[in-house]
Amino acid sequence: MTALFNFAEEDRTAWIEEEGEYMDLYTGKKVSLQAIKMEGHSFVLAKKC
Repeated sequence: MTALFNFAEEDRTAWIEEEGEYMDLYTGKKVSLQAIKMEGHSFVLAKKC
């Protein structure tokens, strides 16, 4: 499982490069964990498919 958090008020990019397909456990959508744009005060909880 991978957890990403943006505690800033501004949008930020999480510069990671995880290979493979992941499922966002909050939205249920498939996501790619490569350079993720995150809104301020947001999070991503993802599990490898």
